[in-house]
Amino acid sequence: MRIQLFGDIWGINENIKFDKSLTEAELSICDLETPVTDAQKGIVKAGPCLKSSLENFKKIRNNFPNKFMVSIANNHTGDFGEDGINDTINACKETQTIYGGVSNNNQQEPMIIQQNGVSIAVFCIAEKQFGVSQRSSIGVDYFSPNLYQKIRQAKATNDIVIVSIHAAAEMSRWPSPQIQELFRSYIDCGADIIHGHHAHVPQGWEEYHNGLILYGLGNFVVSPQRWSQRQNGLWSLSVTIEIVDKKVKSFQIIPVIINSVDNDTIEIKAGNINSYADYIAEANYPINNSNALEALWQEFAMIMFETHYGKSLKVIPPTPKNITIKDKISDIKLVASGKYDKFLCRRNQLSKQDYAVWYHLFDCLSHQSAIETALGILSGQLTDLRTPYSKKMLEKYFQSL
Repeated sequence: MRIQLFGDIWGINENIKFDKSLTEAELSICDLETPVTDAQKGIVKAGPCLKSSLENFKKIRNNFPNKFMVSIANNHTGDFGEDGINDTINACKETQTIYGGVSNNNQQEPMIIQQNGVSIAVFCIAEKQFGVSQRSSIGVDYFSPNLYQKIRQAKATNDIVIVSIHAAAEMSRWPSPQIQELFRSYIDCGADIIHGHHAHVPQGWEEYHNGLILYGLGNFVVSPQRWSQRQNGLWSLSVTIEIVDKKVKSFQIIPVIINSVDNDTIEIKAGNINSYADYIAEANYPINNSNALEALWQEFAMIMFETHYGKSLKVIPPTPKNITIKDKISDIKLVASGKYDKFLCRRNQLSKQDYAVWYHLFDCLSHQSAIETALGILSGQLTDLRTPYSKKMLEKYFQSL
């Protein structure tokens, strides 16, 4: 049997034509990075609140005649709160789409798919960001130490274990050393395939200890109008996995290209891998060269700190000295009524949006790692491993951002 893995679906309104060769596998899996909902009120967060209609989702789903699965474990599924999540679940049920990656209390349970006598366990997991699962409410499953035991249990009772994971530094051609270590650890405890997404550009891959790690496949279905200015945002990688005798026998990497036919229609086509040979070589070279990967990550972290993270880490202004008795009484009432967030916003002249940005920076592993790396270099606590090669690669890559 064949399993076809794709990257991200991100906010689509156009009509879509698919190359038939991309849609014929017995099981297709991708990341649905947009809730399917008519809800109107988005949450407070860093970045946009995305959504798609059921009609637009069907434009994609109807092209896949066999089993079709989406991971909804990502940083946009919760953009419209619990209503948006429940609407998305209902849309999947209505369209006979297999889904995974949301629960109460971060259950991290796999979806079990039976196909051609093969039992496949698929975990759908994300970095901890907006909309995550909580004890009191449904949300996105995020990776925790409990996942290791669940992978071992799944491997003991299933033939193939796939971890579909939304984790990466956005727009980075390479994974961070921390993400590489994490992904490899899932193979070490029993996973057969790591299906990475979230970078929105194609990343490299490796065969590691009898497993296959796909660090990031890029954008599978996105609007050219929104992504045309993003370097490498309108092509991705797809991977065909051949399962023989209930084991992974082989895999094939296929470029997938997004083209505009007209203002209302896009086409998703299979490309020639030789046309992307240089890009793929540059993406794969550091995967098995730890010094090169660390140097590239340091370059990325420093650029992101200088252009984004550092600007977001505002210093909280001191409490004003001219606080009146009326102000103090108002503060006491806010705190006593449980509205501590409003107290902080009023006292410090910061908004919920400011705090949401900080949450975004410190709750997500990729952001944490980048900030930690940049601060380590700037403070002299980390050895600066950057090289002329790493500088050249980042200058080449970031020139269009």
